[in-house]
Parts: sequence; C-alpha cells; structure tokens
Amino acid sequence: MSALFKKLRVKLFRHGDCDDEAFLRGITNSPLTDAGKEQLQQQLERQWELAKTGQENILAVVSSPLDRCQVVAKSFSQQYNLPFQLNETFQERDFGDWDGQSYEWVEQNYPELLEQYLQDALHTKLPNAETYKAFKAKNRQGWVDFVNHYLAKSPGLDMRSLMLEKKNASNTKQNTVWLVTHGGVIRTLLADILKMDDSAFFNLKIETGCVVTIDCFEHGCQYQDSQPFCQLVAIEQMMAKPECKL
Repeated sequence: MSALFKKLRVKLFRHGDCDDEAFLRGITNSPLTDAGKEQLQQQLERQWELAKTGQENILAVVSSPLDRCQVVAKSFSQQYNLPFQLNETFQERDFGDWDGQSYEWVEQNYPELLEQYLQDALHTKLPNAETYKAFKAKNRQGWVDFVNHYLAKSPGLDMRSLMLEKKNASNTKQNTVWLVTHGGVIRTLLADILKMDDSAFFNLKIETGCVVTIDCFEHGCQYQDSQPFCQLVAIEQMMAKPECKL
C-alpha cells in the first residue's frame, strides 16, 4: 500500500502601499493609501478568479493583525464568505525606537547607528527592537505550526495520485490557505525554505501587492519528521499599480 502524502498550497500576499513616511515600518499601524487598498484588493480578486478556474478549496484567509493587512483582507473575506483569522505571529518585525519614524528623524537622532544599520541591516542592534535572529526564529516556528495545522485538514494522496495530479487537475480540488502579511515575513520564510544565507535576504524582491505561492507536503522521501517540506512555486509582482480611486 502506498504511503499517503498531504499537500497544501499557501499563497502569501504582501499588503499595498502605505500612507506614511516610515523608514522602518514594523509594528507601527500604518494605514494604506487609497491606491494601496486597491492594489491589495485587485491582487486578491485576481487570485480569487484563478482559484475558481483551478478549483481551489480555500480553507481560510489569514492575516497579520496590523491594519495595512487585515482591513482589506477581512473585507474581502466577508465579501466572498471565506473563513477569516488573525495571526499575530506573522506581523512585521518590531524595530523599537525607530519603528515608524522617518529617515530624517533617524539620521538626526542616531547618525552613527544609522551608518552601521545601512552596512549590516540584519545584525545591527537597534534600541528596544526585536532582533532579526528572534524575528526569524519566531517566523520559522510559526510557519511550521501554521502549515501543519492546515495540512491536518487536507486529504491524503498516494504517490500515484500525486504524480498524476496535473493530468487530473480538472477533477482535483487543491486545498489552499491565503496569508496576508509583510515583506519582512515573506522574505524570512522564503530564505528559510530556500536555505539562503542571511546575506541574501535583500536579494528577494518582494514588492507591495505581490503574491508568493508555496506548496507544502506533510512528509515524503527523506522528510519523515514534523517539518513540512515546502517548495517555492511562483513570485508574482503587480504588473501595474492601480490609480487611486477618489
């Protein structure tokens, strides 16, 4: 008898453009611009149309609790009667005293530390800030818990079904979870999945309004423990930013 595999597709959405001048926008509850709201809404709508065509079974829309993510995500979920949840793990990194401040403010108050940060953003200790190491560890464990939770809700497929999935796509519904979150969270998760060094963190271009698709498997081949095996499927940037609707 073939071993059973559980598969889950996760789509990570980055919020739209924000209406402030923050140099480091972490846990500051920045609002979206009108164009930023439209940006995220259009991406969600586009993925919704693709989900219907591809027969995706959307288990939930999950969001960071910060307004730049959850306001549009919650409204969209209500519009299409989708389960909606907040998850504090996937909010942005806390940048402490610098969080939400303008570049000019940081430059005036912390000129030497700013120079250090610009040379090594991930490892420079900022006043009262969450370290990148702690942020990365939190996201790593949160991701494992998140994926395993929704994998448990997915049906098992045997190897033959898994290999023939594309041929039978019209008859198979793909269990999917949407996660609306932040650029730092997405980069950290991708760097971990792709086993990239910290030095490559900023090589990942994750623009506002983009969507990243990841396939996750409960186990398979050498992956016989509690860690899900994850594959990057696609990174889709916004083709054009919408004009503000006033």
